[in-house]
Amino acid sequence: MKAVFINPIDAAEHLPQRLPLNLLSMMALSEERGHIVAILDMNSMRNQFQFIEAFKKDIQEDDWNATDIIIVTCGATQYSSAKQILQMLRKYRGESLIVVCGGVPSAIGEKVFSLFGKSIDVAIIGEPEITYMEIVERVDSRRFSEVLGIAYRDISGNILTTSPRPLLTVEELNKQPFPDYKILEGVQLDNYFLASPIGITGRTMGLRRRLNISTQRGSLVNNGFFDGYSRWDMVQVWGLDKVKALDVQYGHQPECRFESPERIVNHIRLLRERYGVDFISFTDIDFMRNVKRLEEFLDVYTSADLHSYLRWGCYGDVTTVTPPLLRRMGEAGCEFTIYKLVSNSERILKHMVRTGATPTLNQAAVDANIKTCLAYAVGFEIGLDGEDVTDILDSLRFCNRNSFKFEPAVANLQLGSIDFFRHKECCFPKAYDSANDESDAYDQFLMDCGVKPLTVTGNHVFTDVETLGLREVARSGDLNRVLSFAHQTGREHGDNVRNTCVKCMAIDKVIEK
Repeated sequence: MKAVFINPIDAAEHLPQRLPLNLLSMMALSEERGHIVAILDMNSMRNQFQFIEAFKKDIQEDDWNATDIIIVTCGATQYSSAKQILQMLRKYRGESLIVVCGGVPSAIGEKVFSLFGKSIDVAIIGEPEITYMEIVERVDSRRFSEVLGIAYRDISGNILTTSPRPLLTVEELNKQPFPDYKILEGVQLDNYFLASPIGITGRTMGLRRRLNISTQRGSLVNNGFFDGYSRWDMVQVWGLDKVKALDVQYGHQPECRFESPERIVNHIRLLRERYGVDFISFTDIDFMRNVKRLEEFLDVYTSADLHSYLRWGCYGDVTTVTPPLLRRMGEAGCEFTIYKLVSNSERILKHMVRTGATPTLNQAAVDANIKTCLAYAVGFEIGLDGEDVTDILDSLRFCNRNSFKFEPAVANLQLGSIDFFRHKECCFPKAYDSANDESDAYDQFLMDCGVKPLTVTGNHVFTDVETLGLREVARSGDLNRVLSFAHQTGREHGDNVRNTCVKCMAIDKVIEK
């Protein structure tokens, strides 16, 4: 069996590059079975060549002959390049079975065929490892109706969906082979060392051999495919009734699963011994939310004596962070935490984010890092559903009070946010129900603009132009300019800043006279 794995270019260039761990894990499983495997990791090489022309030339070479199966990953920010890749694969390697996996098919299920049309034969919905191996066993027979967790095109051209596959258990996760890094050895892996900048101090930014890894599946909060497939995602794609049926047959399908501390340490030790890695960035959003699991990891990590020479950083959690916990993390080799706060508006945190965060907890988290001298960074967003001037001012005042710059990411999906909103009606425009996606103007718009998320904008208070303008104004830290915008456009800004608003104070003086 000959298989080729393709990781398209990720458009989110401002983010640290993540290794295609799922693809590397599937490759490891293939090699265990004696299959011939190769990987084309365009993401790692994205700054070094024009990938479309290079790819078009490459797939016509003899090296691609007798390729039985081609697997293309497609995350939210890879949609544009993945679509072009799949179209060329169908044209030049139509004899191969073409499979798509990743965030996009896992988010929208069989509707992915409306996006990619006849370019794909099978879509993996959810975790790919076991599903992929069962597909490989049926490449010749094409008896895909026996494989759980997929959508596929039958010999008559009909799109069919099988039953959902249960999530991998913690025990199954811990038994999976480590990703097959050796197939990336050389230039490609070095590019990931150079492009993994999760680090905010001089000590961490000076390190060269730095990698980002994930050690959890799913999330403890409903945050939209951020850390892989979970019960939240299964309910969105398959419906609650089918998920409850899996609960009865296989046991409760969990919201989140964590790898064991022992497996994490063994994984890090492998990266250290084989590739000289000297810094690990954990990209798990819930790394600190499960305190018991974190403390177990700290014990195992220090027992393995890695903490003195292999440093690490992680996402923080304002609902669990305390000075004693941060001190213990620092002693175990942690150099920084990143808090994905989203907003400092009590209204937004309570009704939209729903992680248990509050403005008080946000401030307490910053104070805890300052008290323990552990480096930290915070992340905000702008353009959220229903966000108004008052909400933006709450976040801006928080940043000004703590003397750091307001650098919000754009949450308006039409403007290029990387996040999936969890509302089903927003995950997939109704226009895609058309069988002929090439004539769909919205799809073409996304392609032309390079906006990869497959979502429509939600209930936004501001227009796209206003959102971008507010972002630039807020980055300056000038509260008065934001307040002036509110008055110029007839928006409310809340009474809590009225005594600092030049326009309001002038109006009040006129009223008094």
